[in-house]
Amino acid sequence: MGTSTVVGTDALFAGSTTGPPDVLRVGVVGAAGAGVPHLRALAGGVPGARVTLVQDDGDPRRLAELAEHAGAEVARHPDELVAADLDAVVVAGGDPVPVVFACLERGLPAFLVPSRGLDADDVRALVSLEEATGRRCVQVGMVRRHDPAHLALRRAVADGAGGRVRLLRTTERGADRRAGVLPTLDAATWLLGEVPTEVRLESDDPWLLTLRSGSTLVRLEVDDGVRDGHDLRCEVLGASGALALDAPSAVVLRRGGRTASAQPADATARFADATRIGLTAWVRSVRTGRPLGASAWDLHVAVALAAAVGASRLSGDAVHVDPGPRPGLYDPVPHRAL
Repeated sequence: MGTSTVVGTDALFAGSTTGPPDVLRVGVVGAAGAGVPHLRALAGGVPGARVTLVQDDGDPRRLAELAEHAGAEVARHPDELVAADLDAVVVAGGDPVPVVFACLERGLPAFLVPSRGLDADDVRALVSLEEATGRRCVQVGMVRRHDPAHLALRRAVADGAGGRVRLLRTTERGADRRAGVLPTLDAATWLLGEVPTEVRLESDDPWLLTLRSGSTLVRLEVDDGVRDGHDLRCEVLGASGALALDAPSAVVLRRGGRTASAQPADATARFADATRIGLTAWVRSVRTGRPLGASAWDLHVAVALAAAVGASRLSGDAVHVDPGPRPGLYDPVPHRAL
């Protein structure tokens, strides 16, 4: 087990005599793909940060347009971006783990956007490398942790508002379950405050997953065949009451005896505010040296759960999950307001 360390500002900006700059210079890898929401949030609504360099392996014209809008230069390769004069990096594309490795070797704080292609061995190696540095430099963009509705639900669960949790049930329609599997699994462990020990895939279409954690049952249902918007609901049934997260809507129309409300077009639109809030928290944590949000260890746990889902798909049986002991570096820090 490692020793928990909170990195001071001077440690993160060891080459500076004045501490962190007034505005962090941020690079974005994958800026024309999965990183588009993060690039737009940083360019338009995150104080204390400015995107100065972007990179993507996709359409160069699209990247050039996004770079011009953000007022950023274009790097040809992730290595070129990481080697540039930056204060922090958002990693949302390419082969993400080697890019984060390079950031750690340079002491650059990294914001890693989780993707379905992450390899379990690579993530374990990432945890080991970060643990060896003795400080947390990586925040993982588990967006539901920064969603105000999910935060309110988690506080209610932690406060025991419904009593001991017996069932957590999440239903999601109009989502890309493959792209969103890691955030979905992470949200379940985060809401409960513990890691499930057993996983069983009941159905692959729609996606129906059962997880167990002691006497608590978790049911995750995702239907990505729906094309009429994104709908996400979550219920927590406790021994003495029930809690629910309903679909948020800015406008409700009541007419002719009927009620209608608008739905977000997709998960990106649903969590646009949460993306901005999460990046704002990350920028603040980089400046203060106090880690916030999901860690590389949380990513390791989510990847372990996803691997168990894959094993259950092949066997048709429940699969035991054991991510191993959590290193001391990743012990929970006291709650701080975002």
